[in-house]
Amino acid sequence: MNDTANIASRINAYIAQGPDWAQAQCNTLRSTILAADAKLAEIWKWKGPCYEHNGLVCGFDMAKSFVSITFFRGSEMADAANAFNHCVDNAHNRSIRFEQHEAIDTALITRYVQAAVALNQAGPKPKMEGKRIAMPDELAQLLATHADARIAFEGFAPYKQRDYIEWIATAKRAETRQQRLDKALANLKAGLGLNDKYKA
Repeated sequence: MNDTANIASRINAYIAQGPDWAQAQCNTLRSTILAADAKLAEIWKWKGPCYEHNGLVCGFDMAKSFVSITFFRGSEMADAANAFNHCVDNAHNRSIRFEQHEAIDTALITRYVQAAVALNQAGPKPKMEGKRIAMPDELAQLLATHADARIAFEGFAPYKQRDYIEWIATAKRAETRQQRLDKALANLKAGLGLNDKYKA
């Protein structure tokens, strides 16, 4: 069995393990993604189906009560339809979550997939120039208080540390900053970087 057939078989098995409503939604997402751009390659990554062209574009997965499609550079997309309703606080990813038996707007998914492909074709997002953001006092206090979180943080590559620093530092409201600190603590205790694959 070649790699393409093996991946297809693996994704078939992944979809088949879900309830009927989730299988139907996953099959709709899969066929819509593949039809959106012939250049997309179907791959298996992070324990689920993903699609790439000039880098990762999107992927879909199943949870107990919903199915979602994630765009890996969603934070850079326009979201003109205001469709992103899941993982919206992630630094890079954005997801559209579909509840049980919810109809999927295939025309919208097609537009979003094509926009994501175009984003990859345009190249990486330019890096912002300027001085590096200092670690927020609240994050420093969290790391000082929780040794396991500090050990995980210090073991990360600089870019993963920077993801957490910038994410927390850019929270405009105290409530949002606290929510991000709580999520950061949970992630760090699990040994996860901020942008590691979200799983519900």
